[in-house]
Amino acid sequence: MSNITPYQYSDHPNEEGMESQDEHDAYRLAVENTLYDDNRTAIGQVKSVRRVPVSRSTGQSRKLTELYDIEFLRQEINIEDHKIPLHDLFNRLLTDPNTGLAEQQVRAIEQRDGANIISSPLEAPTWVRFCKNIFGGFSFLLWLGALLCFAHYSIESGIHREVPSDNLVLGFALIVVVLITGTFSFIQENKETEMKQAFDRMLPEKATVIREGVECEVDAKNLVLGDIVIINAGDQIAADIRIFDTKNFKVDNSTLNGESEPQWRSAEYTHENALMTDNLVFYSTFCVEGWAKGIVINTGDLTVVGRLASYSIEHDRKETPISKEVSQFMHIVSVSAIALGCFLFVVAFLLGYHWIDAILFLIGVIVASVPEGMLAIVTIALSVTAKRMSSKNCLVKNLEAIETLGATSIIITDKTGTLTANKLTVAHVWIDNQIGEIDTSAEENPQVSFETTSHSWKNMARIAILCNSAQFNEDKSVPVMLRNTSGDPTETALLRCVEAVEGNADVFREMHKCIVHIPFNPMTRIQVSIHECADFKTNGYLACMIGAPELILQRCGSALVQGQERPVDQDYKNAFFYAMNELANLGETVVALCDVRLPSRKFPPGFQFNPHQVNFPITGYRMLGLMSMIDPPKANVPDAINKVRHAGVKVIMVTGDHPNTAVAIGKSVGIMDIETDPISVTMAGLPSGEMPSAVVNGEDLEQMTPDILDDILLHSHELIFARMKPEQKLQIVESCQRLGAVVTVTGDGINDAAAIRRADVGIAMGGGAAYTTKCADIILLDDNFSSIVSGIEEGRLMYDNLKKCLLYALSSNVPEIAAFLLSMVAQIPLPLGILAILCIDLGTDLLPAISLAFEESEENLMKRQPRNPETDHLLNEKLLFLSYGQLGLIQAASGFFTYFVIMAENGFWPDRLLGIRNEWDSRAINDLTDSYYQEWTYEDRKLLEYTCQAGFLFSVVIVQWACVVQARSRRLSVLQRPLNNWVLNFSLIFETFLAFLIIYVPGSSQV
Repeated sequence: MSNITPYQYSDHPNEEGMESQDEHDAYRLAVENTLYDDNRTAIGQVKSVRRVPVSRSTGQSRKLTELYDIEFLRQEINIEDHKIPLHDLFNRLLTDPNTGLAEQQVRAIEQRDGANIISSPLEAPTWVRFCKNIFGGFSFLLWLGALLCFAHYSIESGIHREVPSDNLVLGFALIVVVLITGTFSFIQENKETEMKQAFDRMLPEKATVIREGVECEVDAKNLVLGDIVIINAGDQIAADIRIFDTKNFKVDNSTLNGESEPQWRSAEYTHENALMTDNLVFYSTFCVEGWAKGIVINTGDLTVVGRLASYSIEHDRKETPISKEVSQFMHIVSVSAIALGCFLFVVAFLLGYHWIDAILFLIGVIVASVPEGMLAIVTIALSVTAKRMSSKNCLVKNLEAIETLGATSIIITDKTGTLTANKLTVAHVWIDNQIGEIDTSAEENPQVSFETTSHSWKNMARIAILCNSAQFNEDKSVPVMLRNTSGDPTETALLRCVEAVEGNADVFREMHKCIVHIPFNPMTRIQVSIHECADFKTNGYLACMIGAPELILQRCGSALVQGQERPVDQDYKNAFFYAMNELANLGETVVALCDVRLPSRKFPPGFQFNPHQVNFPITGYRMLGLMSMIDPPKANVPDAINKVRHAGVKVIMVTGDHPNTAVAIGKSVGIMDIETDPISVTMAGLPSGEMPSAVVNGEDLEQMTPDILDDILLHSHELIFARMKPEQKLQIVESCQRLGAVVTVTGDGINDAAAIRRADVGIAMGGGAAYTTKCADIILLDDNFSSIVSGIEEGRLMYDNLKKCLLYALSSNVPEIAAFLLSMVAQIPLPLGILAILCIDLGTDLLPAISLAFEESEENLMKRQPRNPETDHLLNEKLLFLSYGQLGLIQAASGFFTYFVIMAENGFWPDRLLGIRNEWDSRAINDLTDSYYQEWTYEDRKLLEYTCQAGFLFSVVIVQWACVVQARSRRLSVLQRPLNNWVLNFSLIFETFLAFLIIYVPGSSQV
C-alpha cells in the first residue's frame, strides 16, 4: 500500500488563499508535534490492512469507492520481496540465514506486529444473536401480548373465584410461537459463522524455525518477520516465505488457487508477479515433497491469504431480494397491526369497555394481523427446494440464495472444469508444414490423416513420450483412451495419443533412460528432460523440450521438415504462426515439441546435470512441430447454455486463457454465435452502439474506466473476457450490479473468493479452494455448469410455489381480523377466539401452505425472462388483493354465515345480536332473552358462543380446502391439474383431523 500523506492546512494563506506546500513541508516536518501514522513500521513494512473511508451516499461516490477497492486489492497483493537480492533482504529484516533471529528480536517484533494470525471481524456473541432473534422485530409485540395476557389472568384471579384459563393458555401459546419463529431465524443466521470457523481450522499450528543458531519448533502464531523457517514434506506453511534453499521442493497451492497439481518451487526469481514466481510460498499451503529453507516476509493479516480473507469479509454480500421483501412486508404488517390495534383500543375504551378488555382487543388484532407462520413457511419452502437441488449435485449453504438464483440475469462463469471437461485429447498435429487430424472419438487405434512413417512424426512421438511424467495405472487390457493415468491433463493427452497411434510407450522410455526432468512451470511455460539414448556415448545425450509455441520457437535454430533439417527463417516462422493460430482458433491448447543432441565432448557420459541451476543448453534446439489438444465441452453444457439464454440470462465467460481459445470454446458451447466474429474491444477502438459479440482482453480492461466497462456490458449481447486477473473479475461483478443485474459467479480459487462473496449468488466448485467454498452460497459437487441451470429452474419454481404458499397462508388473516372488527363495531358476541386464530395460523394453515412448496411447474419456467427484483415483487398488489380481497373475504363470509345460522337456530337472530356484547359477557346477567324471549344464563350463552366459534372455525377450514386446491395453479382448473401432490393430499386430511381435534377434544372447547 502506498503511503497516505495527510492533508496540509495553512494557518496564513497567501494571496491565492493557500500558501505553497512545497516551500514549507520541510519546516512543518521539523517543528510539527503531531506524528502522523502512515501505517508502516520503521523498516517500511505495512502494519495492517486498512482503507480510507469513502462516502457511499451517491451512485457516483459508490462507483469511485468500488474502483478504489479494486485498486486497493491490486496494490495489496503487489509484493516486492521476491525481487530483492537476498543479502539486502537479510539486512532489511536484521536476520542471518544460518543463525536466525535472537529471542530479544523476536519479542520486539512480535510486540510491534502482533501474532501471526488472521484477524477475526468483531461479531456479537451467540447468546446476543439468539436473543436478538427471539426478542427483536415483531416478536417483541407477541412478547408484550403474552405479558398482558398473564397480567390479565392475574388480575382476574384476584377478582373472581373461577377464572377461565384462556388468557393463560394464550400467553403460553404466544411464547411458543415466538420461540419457534425466533429459533428458525437464529438457525438460518448461525450458518454464516461456520465459514470463519472452518477457515480457522485449515490454518497451520506449528513451524520449524532457526533462532540463535538452534533449530526448534514453535507455534505458528509466534512466527515473526525475519524468522528463518525450515519446511519439510507434509508441513503446512505458516507464513508468506521467500525460499533461498531447496531440494526437490513441491507445494500444494489448492487452498490458495484451486490448482490440484503440486507445483515445483526453488530459490530462483522467475516472475514479477509474486503469486507466480518460484521463490515464494504462501500461508496455509502445503509442502508435499522435498525440503526448503526460507525467510518470513509477511505474517498474519499481511499474508496473501490474510489480505484476501479480510478483503472478502469486508465485501459484505448484498441482502437477498427475498429477505428484503419478507422483512419489508413484515415491517409493514407489524406497523399496520400496531396502528390498527391502537386505534381499536381507543375506540373500545371510548365505547365503555374496561381497559383490560380493550387491551385484549389490541392483542387480538395484532395476533390476527401478523402471519406468525410466515417465516416458518418461507424457511421450509426454501429447505424443500434445497433438498431437491442436493439430488442434482448442488449443495445449498444459504437457503435464500435459491430464490436469488432463480432471479439471475447474468452468469459469470469460468471455462476450464466448468464449461469444459478438463480432459485434454490430442486432436491435431502440425508436421512437415501440414496439419494432420487424429480421431478423438476412438478408444484405441485412432484414424489419422498424416503419415505415421514420417521421420518428423517419429521424432515428435518420441519427445512426447520422453518429456512426460505421466504413467498408465491400468494394464493393456483396457483401451488406451480409457486407461487411468497419473499426471497432469496435458501430459496424459500426449501419452495416450502416442500409445494409441504408435504403441509401446514403455519401450520408448526403457530405451531412453531419463537423467533429468524439469517439470512444466506456468511462469516459464516449458518443461525439459535429458535422456540416455543407445548411442549417447558417441552422439551425446538427447535433450527434449515441450512448451508454449512462441517460446519454444525462440529457442530453436533449426526445424525438421520432410526428413531434412532447415533453418528457422522468416518463411518458416510465418508457416509456424499460421498453423498455431489456426489450431488456437479451434479452441485447442497448442504445444510445440523440439529436441537436440548435446555434444558428447562438453557433456560426456556421467555428466552431472543440475535441474535447479541449469548447466546445459536450453537454446539451439531443433523444432519438430506442434500438437494441439482439445478440452471438449461437457456434453450437456451447450444444451444448458441454450436453455439459460432462452430464459433471458446472459452468460459471460471470464477466463485467463488466450482470447482465440476463449472465443472458440465460447462458440462451441453457445455463448457466442458461431457465425459472428466478435469485436475486440480496446481503448484504441471503442465501438459505438450495439455489439452482437465482443471480447475484452485483461490488459485493455486495466486501462478502462468504470463507465466504459458499464457501456460494454450494457451494449454487448455476447461477451467474453480473456486473460483476466482475479481483481478484474470482481470489477466485472460490481459493474454488472451497478447496472441493476442479479449476478451469479462461479469460481474455485481463493482469488475468486472476493468476487463470489460480492455476487448476489456465489457458486464454488466442489474441488476448489477450501476458503472459496466457505464464501459461496452454493457448491457444485460435480463442477458442472448444467447444475447451475437446474438451480435457476428450481429457483424459479420455488419462487412460483412460494407465491402460492403465501397466497393461501395470508388469506386466513381476513376472517380473523373481520371477527374482531365486527365483534367490536357491531357489539356482537366474539365470533372467533384468539386461541382459535393461533390454531388456524399455526395449525390448519401451516401444513397445507408448506405442501404447496412440493408442487411441480405448470409451464416451462426456462422460457420466461428473469424477474426484476425492483419491480416484480414476491408480495405484490395482485397477490395481496387476490388473497385478502377475494379468498379472505370468501372465508370470512362462510364463517359469519355459519356463525349467524347457529345463533339463529338457537333463537338469536342477527338483529338481536347487535349491541348485546356487554350484556352477553356479564356474569351477573343470567336472564338474557333471545329473539323468542327465551332466557339464557351466562354458562349457556358461553356454551353457545363456543359452538358458534367452532362452526366459524370449521367453515373457514372447509373453504381453505378449496383455496389450497385453487392456489395450485393460476391458469388450470382442478380437472386439468390432478391431485398428484401427495403432501397436499395428506395436509387436507391433517387439516380436517386437526379441526375436529380442536373442536371435540375435552378441554379445548373454550378456543
